[in-house]
Order: sequence, then structure tokens, then C-alpha cells
Amino acid sequence: MTIKSLFFCLFLYVCLVWVGSAYWNTGPEIQHYGLLFTAIGLIAVLAFIIGARLFGWWRLSRAKAAARPTPAPKPVAPVHPDDEAMNALVAEANAALAKAPSFAGRRDGALLSTMPLYLLVGPEGSGKTSTFLNSGLEL
Repeated sequence: MTIKSLFFCLFLYVCLVWVGSAYWNTGPEIQHYGLLFTAIGLIAVLAFIIGARLFGWWRLSRAKAAARPTPAPKPVAPVHPDDEAMNALVAEANAALAKAPSFAGRRDGALLSTMPLYLLVGPEGSGKTSTFLNSGLEL
């Protein structure tokens, strides 16, 4: 609906309201009913315009959301063979830990990741083994 047709319909409505008010009422009631129904009509037209605009915005947002392409799933990064070997070693250690008599009764499933990790790094013959054995840790 264009603005011209909207104003024309509004003009016709106001004319019909005042003619009807003059036809059905007499005296000062003409002005009262004419103004009352003119206000009601203006409020209805304003509500219609606001509702139509909101409905249009809603439809536009739905159309934009439907037209938006779905993102492609991210490709799974290839796992390096060294990482696979390390994961296999950790899984093997977890299985061995689950079978150990001191952890057999636990329900929390004592995993290797919940225990402290000591890493001794150095060249061969630098005393890594003797350091670990003489550290006082229970094995």
C-alpha cells in the first residue's frame, strides 16, 4: 500500500465518520462521536502500519537467515604418528594402572592424567636413572 492510497483511505474514513456522526446524532453529540471515531480510526491505521512494518522486518530476517549458507564442517586435523604412539602408550599405562592391586578398588578409575608426571631429560650417562631411583619416590 502506497502512502497516497493510505492517505486516500484515511480521508474517506474521516469523511464517512463525520457524515455518519451527523446522520445518527444531533446537537453537540455530533462533535463528540465524530472526534471519538476519528481517533479510533487513526489509532487503528497507526497500529496497522506498525504491525505491517514489524511483520515485514520479521519476514526479512527469516529470509536472510534461510539464505545464509551453513558453515562447512571443519576438517579433522591429521594426527601425527608420534602423537598416535604417545596416545597408545598412555592408554597402555592407564590399563596397567587399572589392573594394579593398589588401584583395583577405586571407582574413580585412577587415570595416568590424575597423577603427577616426572620427566627427566638429558644425555646418556648423565645420571637420570640414579637420580630417579635415589629420589625417594614410591614406585
